[in-house]
Order: sequence, then C-alpha cells, then structure tokens
Amino acid sequence: MFEPVNFEGNTLVWDYQIKSVNEFKGYYHWHQCGEILYVHEGQGIVVLNNHTYPIRKGMLFFFQPYQLHHVYAEVHPDTPYERNIFYVEPIVMDRYLGAFPHRRAFFFEVMERKKSTAGF
Repeated sequence: MFEPVNFEGNTLVWDYQIKSVNEFKGYYHWHQCGEILYVHEGQGIVVLNNHTYPIRKGMLFFFQPYQLHHVYAEVHPDTPYERNIFYVEPIVMDRYLGAFPHRRAFFFEVMERKKSTAGF
C-alpha cells in the first residue's frame, strides 16, 4: 500500500492536469509526504478515515503524510477524471511559509489535524 514519492532533489512534485478517460479504479495507498489533490473534472469518491467524500469539479483534498486513502473515479470517455496532484514535504513547506505565519498555520493545521476532513 505504500506508494513512495521520489522528489529527486526537488522540493515539490507536481503532476499537472492528469487526465484519465478510461477505467480508473484507484487503490488504497499512502505516501511518506503530504498530498494535495485538486479536481478539474470528474466524479467518484474518496475514502479517508472510514468516511467517503464525493469527487466533484473544484474539490480540493488534503492527505496527510502516512494517511491511508483511496481515490475512486467513475471514468468514461464522456466523463473524464482530470486533476492536479501536489506532493509536499511538511518540513520544506515550513521553511517556505516562514514569512507567511497565517498561511503556515493553516497549512500545518490541515496537514497535522488528528481527525481530518478530506475536502473543502
């Protein structure tokens, strides 16, 4: 279930406008870093902490480091699943957000929340 993210010396890994037009089952997995998922198009569900959340256009999901999650998109040629995925190391974000205390506090509130809500 562990899906490592290789930063290869980068501070951020960003997959921009990934588009799935065929089957997308997804799977339960977790990463050593945080994941931010933004949905451009699509429908389906996210399973996180024994709760399901709908996938809809404009949804933003935060997954904490080591947090088991499952993304299932209902994909057909006429209803693709399009998204951006950002992988971030919280320690790196701490350094970058140091000059922005309110944004830093919000980021760490989301990334470290004990009982996380998935989407906004």
